[in-house]
Amino acid sequence: MKEVETKHQFVELRAQGKSLRIASDELKIGLQTAVRWERELKEQIANLKAIEIDALLERHQLTVQAQIERYGFELARVTEELKKRDLSDVQTPKLYDIMVKLHARVEEALPTLTVRDDDEIAELKVLSELVALDEAKSIEGKNTHWGAGQWRQHGAC
Repeated sequence: MKEVETKHQFVELRAQGKSLRIASDELKIGLQTAVRWERELKEQIANLKAIEIDALLERHQLTVQAQIERYGFELARVTEELKKRDLSDVQTPKLYDIMVKLHARVEEALPTLTVRDDDEIAELKVLSELVALDEAKSIEGKNTHWGAGQWRQHGAC
């Protein structure tokens, strides 16, 4: 049970960007154990790292939605000010320039939205499962290498 808790702590430390050496020192585990756990728990580490980055983006309002809201708010302010301005005003070209730049930022921030029907979703799920199966077979093939004793038995050494 203690090893499970230690592994959870290891995942958290690695997701926070701590080095293998620091994580192994803090948890009082060997560096080789840390390396083995890194390989074993790489998906959990990557997931937690992604969750922490997502929370950080949210906290600092750097998500796509927050950016679109911010640009939209600024664009509305500039548009309102332009409605009040006379085109002969010296600052008007600058406001048009700002409006064009804000439009460009909104365009950059917009994600590509794809709507799929049920058949397409089912096909993508099957394809994803096939890719995962192929990757698992590939990893399995790499892990079935011969040990040194087997090489000697077959006269390869």
